[in-house]
Amino acid sequence: MGDRGKSAYWLWRYMVFAVSLLSAAELRTEPISLDDLALTGEEREWLAAHPVIRVGVDVAWAPVEYVGRGGHLQGISADYLAYLGHRLGVRFEPATHLTWPETLRAVRAGELDMLASVRPTPERLTYLSFTAPYVSMPIMVFARDDSPFVEGLDALAGRAVAVVAGYAIEELLAVEHPGLALRPAENVTDALRLLASGKVDAFVGNLVTTTHALESLGFTQIKVAGETPYSNAQAMAVAKGQQPLAGILEKALGGMSDAQHKAILGRWLASSRKPDEGPTWLWHVLLGGLAVLTLVLLWNLALRRRVDARTRQFKGELARRRESERRFLTLFDNAPDAIVVIDGDSGRLLAVNSNAEAMYGMSRERLLHVKPWELSPEYQPDGQRSAEKAKHMIDRALAGEIVAFEWLHKSADGRTFPCEVRLVGMPSADGRQVRGSVIDISARKRAEADMQLAAGVFDNTAEAIFVTDADARIVRVNRAFTQITGYRPEQALNENPRLLCSGRHDQAFYERFWRTLQKTGNWQGEIYNRRQNGEIFPCWQNVSAVRDPQGRCIQYISILSDISDKKQTEAQLRRLAHYDVLTGLPNRLLFNERLEHALTLARRGKHEVALLFIDLDNFKTINDSLGHPDR
Repeated sequence: MGDRGKSAYWLWRYMVFAVSLLSAAELRTEPISLDDLALTGEEREWLAAHPVIRVGVDVAWAPVEYVGRGGHLQGISADYLAYLGHRLGVRFEPATHLTWPETLRAVRAGELDMLASVRPTPERLTYLSFTAPYVSMPIMVFARDDSPFVEGLDALAGRAVAVVAGYAIEELLAVEHPGLALRPAENVTDALRLLASGKVDAFVGNLVTTTHALESLGFTQIKVAGETPYSNAQAMAVAKGQQPLAGILEKALGGMSDAQHKAILGRWLASSRKPDEGPTWLWHVLLGGLAVLTLVLLWNLALRRRVDARTRQFKGELARRRESERRFLTLFDNAPDAIVVIDGDSGRLLAVNSNAEAMYGMSRERLLHVKPWELSPEYQPDGQRSAEKAKHMIDRALAGEIVAFEWLHKSADGRTFPCEVRLVGMPSADGRQVRGSVIDISARKRAEADMQLAAGVFDNTAEAIFVTDADARIVRVNRAFTQITGYRPEQALNENPRLLCSGRHDQAFYERFWRTLQKTGNWQGEIYNRRQNGEIFPCWQNVSAVRDPQGRCIQYISILSDISDKKQTEAQLRRLAHYDVLTGLPNRLLFNERLEHALTLARRGKHEVALLFIDLDNFKTINDSLGHPDR
């Protein structure tokens, strides 16, 4: 670079420095007492115990945050951290040696206290607490100059689309636009190089950092080719284990004036492109520099207006997103099933809801240190080891399969209970994860066992049983029904029980039968029925009405026993009691009963009765010799 070129370059640097001073002047603030922040006692104690706060950053995300030539953190995040450190009296120590995926894992493991700039997502909400966003950047579609305008993300279905690995937009696109063929890149620069070389068809990223990267790379063949419904609402996030810090940051950020926010954003959202070497003559350089300075000042004013509009838009979006996140967390924690999130690599539980705590009888803190097979007996009912089977099911879910199966779990008190488990893989920037819903099916298993027992009793009882609906149509019979009546199920089903009528009973009998059944819900008694072959047989029948909770009759259950043998036995006993075994003539007992009956009728009718006595000669000899068996 010649002397004149150097003069032009340093004139440009002077102008940029002047603009930076204008913005930086608005950031100057006198030290503010912590009393002005209304910190709680717990928050004050936390600050006193943590003079150094470990911060996770994305070192390749200019101008939001990046590492400059001296190895120091620069960008929007760095200015905010400098302001907050001055105001709170602490030192923020950025971890600039980690990549972004490594940074996310570190804050999750408790190795870092917070993240300087990150977008909330449902998955991140499980282990981070977020402040209100302090900058919002629209997400756009970038393509080569020869590409047509993109009418929505669905127009890219089936095409290769670059995204930065671990960024929130990767998770959103994977979930809400599964038709895109995503190509994760390590950072924005690598993603733009993939696009410039034709290895991908488009890149989806935020407008500010992508424009900055294009200027740094000098790429002129890439353009903004479409819009998306998303934006990067960047906030600070605190690890769940450092909860007081979230309130401290929220209060400190809330105490910043609009002018202070605009000063930081105005400084970094302006173009950072270095100018080309100046014209030949210094006069032209000076005139050009003055024009550039004027343009920069005008651009700064326009930018501030845009920032104001974006801020208003962002606040509305933030309120909607917070409400959406609140609803999501409420639904997650109050879901009727036990819900767990499982790390696909280690198998450890990453998140659980309140129903999971109740089901296992353990606190959430304790559950987050165990694995599903540690909440189970060593072996499952099918003989497989719980650990081996659980890992196999998790691998199937990670492969994209929706896995549903029964599982035997164990609660904190050692009680085992059957469950129905459903596993599905979840996209996540922090690794492979699986969401599981667990339902305790103990009651269902008991009901199934009761039903099997009832069915066994129904089918194997010796009495004939048939069930009718409320309209007296037979809907079910057991085996004994077929054995006793001769009617096979297909002959009896949907028929009226009148197919068993014998004709032995008159209409008055059946009217009494129905009146008793409707009044008391039960009738039992002796009745004659007819078999399928036409044979009439006596039986003892019990009929009961089944009612619903509203008292309406929905079924009738009839149980009948064939008492033919009993009737024959009774008849035989009556004959033995009333007739002589030898002669077959009525004996003295029957004579006395008949005489008593005749006398009763005579007294009732007031008439006489004649009694004849016949004597047989030598009958005593016959009776003594033949009437009694030898003892």
